[in-house]
Amino acid sequence: MSTILKINKIRLWIITFTIITAIIVSAWITLGIPELMKLPSDYQLIIEHEVEDRIIDYWGGPLSESIPIKETSISRSNTEDDHLIIDSSLIAIDLKTGDIIFDSFQTFEVNPYTREHASNVQGLFELPPNVKKQTYELFSSLTHSPLTLKFEKENTRLGLDVYDFSCGSYQVDDSNAWDEFAPNPVFLDTTCKMSVEPITGQIVDFQQTWHDYSIENGEIIDVAIGSKAVTDFSISVLVKSAQNKIQLYYVYETIIPILMSFIACTLLIGGIYREKLSIRIRQNIQAEIQLEIAKQKIKNERLITIGESAGRIAHDFRGLSSLIRMNLELIQISNHDLKSSKQMARIFRAVDTIDRQIESIMDFVRHTPLKLDNYSLSKIFESVKNSIDIPASIKIDFPKTDVNFWCDEKECEQLFHNLIMNSIESIGDKDGNITIKLKDTEKQFEIIFEDSGTGISSENLDKIFEPLFTTKKTGTGFGLASCKNIVERLRGTIKVQNNPTVFIIVIPKNQN
Repeated sequence: MSTILKINKIRLWIITFTIITAIIVSAWITLGIPELMKLPSDYQLIIEHEVEDRIIDYWGGPLSESIPIKETSISRSNTEDDHLIIDSSLIAIDLKTGDIIFDSFQTFEVNPYTREHASNVQGLFELPPNVKKQTYELFSSLTHSPLTLKFEKENTRLGLDVYDFSCGSYQVDDSNAWDEFAPNPVFLDTTCKMSVEPITGQIVDFQQTWHDYSIENGEIIDVAIGSKAVTDFSISVLVKSAQNKIQLYYVYETIIPILMSFIACTLLIGGIYREKLSIRIRQNIQAEIQLEIAKQKIKNERLITIGESAGRIAHDFRGLSSLIRMNLELIQISNHDLKSSKQMARIFRAVDTIDRQIESIMDFVRHTPLKLDNYSLSKIFESVKNSIDIPASIKIDFPKTDVNFWCDEKECEQLFHNLIMNSIESIGDKDGNITIKLKDTEKQFEIIFEDSGTGISSENLDKIFEPLFTTKKTGTGFGLASCKNIVERLRGTIKVQNNPTVFIIVIPKNQN
């Protein structure tokens, strides 16, 4: 892989992960956060007010002493579809008598995401998160009346940063609330102040004053003067609720996007590292393959050179061996002396050994086409047995069953001959056994050679089939290499095991 392709692939990783991260974070911000910050389906808000009110007993009479009143605002959701249905009640109780002096109930249909009223009521039910320093129209559950909130200043409540908003109304016709003084008109002036935590939109304080009055002949006739304020207990509860929401919103808006980006960056870095590691591994593998190919090429070239040289030498030696054998036979014919005959027998055995060494070299060098036919395994073994001078101290157990299989008869004779001779040489002058087994499976034959010889050292197992490798003083190093060559030409495999020495030949039945 070229350097440009590597760089482009890493760039593609970076671009892909950047796009995926941007999509995930954007989806979280646009879909996840609003879903978590909407008004919950189990919405509930309870606020207590301390109220003081002074009211006239009769028209034109004096205002009464201050009446202590406890007012409770309770808002709860009861259903959720696309909108929340919130039941809201305002209950005022005279603390002296215990009488309910005011009871108002309203139902609001609210969009949980925007906090806007979804019915005919105008404005917001409550302020949304991330409050701005601006004017808001509110129809609040605290008053059951519309409020126009105007930003005044930044402030604090119990260590919590808040925005203070003001509101008020002037000369509002409130005659319907005072039927007992009809037909005299009654007007209402109100002022209020609301403190809101800006991150969450949570109300933490609300104060209101009112003045009911009438005007006769330019003079103001008081009807009622009062005020209310959220209790200290409710303020502490609302502040704590706002603080908890701030922490939660911080997790939603900051921690989770950072965590998403961190995970994406970690995956990106991990992906780049993995890609670089993969490239490095591939480069190392390619380098190793190229090195192995180069080594194999050199080895093959050497083997070709050695094979050509060995072939020429073997051919020359074969001619010399034939000449020696022919002259020895002539000498033997002309000399019948017993001693001379024993010496001649040893010389003939030496010549036979030379012939076998030459034959092993020629078997490895020459690659004549296979002459495949269906042959009997027992007959091949019988031919091999007759061609070998088996020592009396060595017993060979051939397979008890016979099978016919497709092979080159001469090649298989040479294969089995080499393996048996290898076992005989391994056993040496000691008593020993050579066991040959046959396994006939559905698709292949397994021919197993096991001997009781000295075995093969573990460090030589991997090199045993290499050309020119031998552990014998008189070996050429071509015998087992020739065996491997023959088996592979028959599309089979040969492997060796140690302790005891076992050669396993696998030849497929189908040679087509």
